[in-house]
Order: sequence, then structure tokens, then C-alpha cells
Amino acid sequence: MAKKRILWIDIVRAWGMLFIIWGHTLKGWESYQGAFFLTVNVPIFFTLSGYLYHPQKIVKQSYKLVFNLLVPYFFTALLIVLVSLIVNHIHQRGVLISIGSDKEVIKAFLFGMGGTAPLIGTKIIMPQIGAIWFLVALFWDSIVFNVMMKKLDHKTSGFWLVGLITLCLAIFGFWLTPFHSGLHVNGELPWSLNAAMIGLFFMWFGQLMKRIPQLWESKWLGWLLVLVSTAVYLLVCYHDRGYHFGMATALANSWTITMIGSLSGCVVMLLSAYWVEQQLKGTKWQRGLVAIAHYGQASLVVLCFHIMELNLINPGTFISSWTHFPPAIDTFTILLYRIAVSLIAIWIVKHSSFLSKIFVNRQNPFKFQERIRFKND
Repeated sequence: MAKKRILWIDIVRAWGMLFIIWGHTLKGWESYQGAFFLTVNVPIFFTLSGYLYHPQKIVKQSYKLVFNLLVPYFFTALLIVLVSLIVNHIHQRGVLISIGSDKEVIKAFLFGMGGTAPLIGTKIIMPQIGAIWFLVALFWDSIVFNVMMKKLDHKTSGFWLVGLITLCLAIFGFWLTPFHSGLHVNGELPWSLNAAMIGLFFMWFGQLMKRIPQLWESKWLGWLLVLVSTAVYLLVCYHDRGYHFGMATALANSWTITMIGSLSGCVVMLLSAYWVEQQLKGTKWQRGLVAIAHYGQASLVVLCFHIMELNLINPGTFISSWTHFPPAIDTFTILLYRIAVSLIAIWIVKHSSFLSKIFVNRQNPFKFQERIRFKND
């Protein structure tokens, strides 16, 4: 039996995806706008995963995660690689672009990184595959967090011990980053493991929020916290306006300040979406919330097709070069184009049996999956 969707959760997903698309569309990331969109756009998805966490058998969980996260990653990355290799051997390039040379394309596929960085302990530069690094990092985090919670949560202060462990891992992930304080220090781990170490703390924070009932029961307390968290978030974004939070490669202007800002942004998104839904439930405005939630429901499809478009298509050849809009309007035009691309992608996946099995596997599994059974199912 399919689980009932939680409307406000899907609204947060939609919000997060719009922040990702808008952040990628900005002309320059070293700005207040860059910090505003990038400080929270990916962390909110780790926080949501922590909020929605429930104990599972490790083998069954890993099996589901392979199809729900890794299969979409490999399918998307493979398309990016194939198109890039073709483009590399086309003499006249136009709308289509490549993510790098043939060698860089293969390395990007294998390393699964969201940013270009040196492999730890070597001089090997790992090219970026794009924001689908998130799928790889969430795969690791979901398993590790489940193991820690199953082992420790039932013990006295076990949940807080999990929080301490994840905080230490986050600090270690930041410390490993190759460019903290403007100096080359160590290097990145493959398969987005640096980002995964940071993501674990966001997962714990999401579960922490779920365990504080007053946030979800007291309207005045919830909105007060939203107000305070919004102020903190805006101040941190101003502080980081010249150096955005790059979770993909664990880069931050100040680890502590950036994390405070990012956690504050997650609080704003979660609580405001929840209380807006409570306020508008049963009114004529609920239809609008449902429409937004449908977009959030398809966040995996939106992410993967957005990254394919971002990595392989240059919209400037058919937007900027034709319209000659001022930079702000040009950015907004490209944003609308990318949202349109994501909506078309949702429609295509919905009407394609094969693609729905790739990107919506939980609801549309392959036939062979239906024959696989686990103990106590």
C-alpha cells in the first residue's frame, strides 16, 4: 500500500528545487544572491531525509536505495557522458556543450563529484558531474545514519551521541576540504564523501526537529522561530556574500557561521511550509499548495533533468544572444526556461513506462523487483 503524501513536505521539496535551479542560473555565485540560494538549497534535502527517517533492515534499505538513488544517478550521468563525448568530436558546436575533455568526462562519471577538486593524497583533479552528486552522498548517508540510529537510539542519550558523532564527521569533512582559509590543505574524497559527512549532521538535525513536538503544536512558537531563523539566515547570507557555501566540495567562508545559517534556513523552510499548510488547509488556496506539492513530488526528476540541461545546453545561444535583455531580466528569463524544462521532464517521465521505472521506482518498480522478497515482508 502506498504511503500517504505529506503536503508540506512536498512543498519544501519544491522550494528546495527552485532554489537549486535559481542558484545555478545566477550569473555570479560570489554575491548576496548566490549565498541566499546556495546556503540552504541542498542541505534542506538532507534535513528532510532525517525528518522522514524510520528504522529499516540494512539489506532491504540498501536494495531500495540502489534503485531510488543510484540508478537515477547512473542513468543521468551516463547520458551526460555520452552527449559530452559526442559534442567533443563535433567541430561546430552550438546549443549543445560538453562538461570537459573525453578523459575528464569519464573521470567525472566515475568520481561522482559536484565540484572540481584534487583527489586526496594525489594530484589527480576530479572533474564535476554536477548536482547529482547529491544522490550519491544521500545513498551513503541514508545507510550510515540508519546503522547509527539502530545501534544507539534506544540507549540512554543515544540520540545525542549520534548528534555528536555526526557533528564531528561534519567538522572532519570541512577540514579535509582542499581550500579552506584560502590554503591548499588536503583534498577531496571520491563519491562525494566529504559532502556526505556534512550531510549526516543535517539528517540528525531533521530528526531532532521532528522530536520537538512544541514546534509543530504551538503556532506562536513556530512562527516566532521562523522569524528569528529568517533574520539569522539573512545575516549569514550577508556575511557569506563573497564566498558561498559549496556543500559539494565542503567549502565555506566560515564553517561555524555557514552551518548556523544553513540550519536556520532549514528551520525556516520546514516550519513555514508546515504552518502555511495548516493555515490554508480547507480553503480555496489549498489548490495552489497542491500544485506546488506536485512539483516537489517530482523533485528527483526535476533535479536529474535540470542537471542534464545545465551541463549539456547553453541557453545563451537562443535566449541571451537574441533578446539582449539587461542581466537581471536575462537571468529571470533563463530561470523561467529551466522551470519549463523541468515541467516538460515531469510530463515525459509520467508518460514513459521505462523512465518512470528509472526516476519513480518506488511507485513503478521493474517487474523483476516485484519477485524479490525480504524476510518479514
